[in-house]
Amino acid sequence: QFISPPKEVGEFLLYLVKINSLYSLFEMHYNDGYAFQGETHNFWECLYVIDGKGYVSGDERVYNLTRGNIVFHKPMEFHKFLIHGEAGRIPSNEKHK
Repeated sequence: QFISPPKEVGEFLLYLVKINSLYSLFEMHYNDGYAFQGETHNFWECLYVIDGKGYVSGDERVYNLTRGNIVFHKPMEFHKFLIHGEAGRIPSNEKHK
């Protein structure tokens, strides 16, 4: 699922995600053109873009991600990403189901 921040100025919007436990949390830096070929696993994964731009796909859906966007991959969903336009920083938060 893809969540993008609101575009309207002054609009206050709260997204609530309940995380009971974390498997791992780390920040990665990627250069323009880096392509992660993809994976599947038996736990949830959350990808948040700190800086930069890229494309992420999950089960053949493709999304354009920019700073501040977040995407969740469900267990056993094949997913991959590509960095484009500028270097990017992405902390990946993986959570067991």
